[in-house]
Amino acid sequence: MTARETLAEQAAHRDAWLRDIAQRLGDDERFIAAWLVGSFGNGSADDLSDIDIVVVVDDSHADAVLKRAVQEIARFGETLWLQEVPGNAPSGGAYASAGFKSTPLPIAVDWYWHRLRRALYPSDAHTLFDKGGVRRSDPPASFAELMGRRDLPAGAGRGRPAPSDADRIGFFWAMVPVAAKYGARGWDEEAGRILRGLEEQVDPIRISPASRRGHLGPTPPLRQLRVLIDEMDHLMATLRARGISTPDTSYAHAFMSLAEGLKQEGWRSPQGNE
Repeated sequence: MTARETLAEQAAHRDAWLRDIAQRLGDDERFIAAWLVGSFGNGSADDLSDIDIVVVVDDSHADAVLKRAVQEIARFGETLWLQEVPGNAPSGGAYASAGFKSTPLPIAVDWYWHRLRRALYPSDAHTLFDKGGVRRSDPPASFAELMGRRDLPAGAGRGRPAPSDADRIGFFWAMVPVAAKYGARGWDEEAGRILRGLEEQVDPIRISPASRRGHLGPTPPLRQLRVLIDEMDHLMATLRARGISTPDTSYAHAFMSLAEGLKQEGWRSPQGNE
């Protein structure tokens, strides 16, 4: 199977999953509305796009649902990863990143959970269902703008301990698919920004300063990413020998291989975003 065929199959499974989830959410009396943001919201999605979904919970059920957001998400399929990140949540809500088992690759979904009384419908969203009662932002504001105005959890960003080696490794592998996606689309500037961030994660856990690789100059982003991945694979073996837990990297490796295949086949995104 070519990389293009693999991507087409992945996108078909992703879209079918989304249709099923929209139906199941809409049939649940606890949920008032749901919409897509990001590239699916603004109409620029391509076959590489992940899903960003906002679910609005009726106020009478909100406390119970938000306390169990991870368990709610797990009802929608077998998850390969499922991580709640309070700092990414909307005001008074919840956020989690999830990867649902699928073929040929997992379906990556960012979940945002809102209380009805705190929810505002953004200007760049695509509605999955709306039972009524959600206010629209006035004046109109994008999802990013609304998130920029949110109330952060108390103490967020203050007194945060320095990331551990395990934290750095986890962040590195979480961002590899994003960098690979941008590289496959030819978004060299955006990919370059992520690559610099990945380099910052690798630097502190290199065995010695002498092991640092020289700047790769005009090397294409996917080639730079492959060099960093190979180095991190080597470093992880050393870290495991020191008793440091390391994550499953199969998804990141599979996505990287897909991105490299797409680039070799000359694939071009018709538009693409996130």
